[in-house]
Amino acid sequence: MKAVKIYQAGGPEQLIYQDVPTPDIKEGWSQVKIKGFGINHSEIFTREGKSPSVQFPRILGSEIF
Repeated sequence: MKAVKIYQAGGPEQLIYQDVPTPDIKEGWSQVKIKGFGINHSEIFTREGKSPSVQFPRILGSEIF
């Protein structure tokens, strides 16, 4: 699957669009096809390094449709 991943804090140039393994579907979970996504304010803070508890690398884009 495709994902936007960051490996370190910084500017928008840190957003890397790449292939990542599709996770296994756990019991009680569903798999959906995502048409698009957005990066919300908390993810922008993460990218900028303003979320000290967040560890990198990290996949962004929790706002999906």
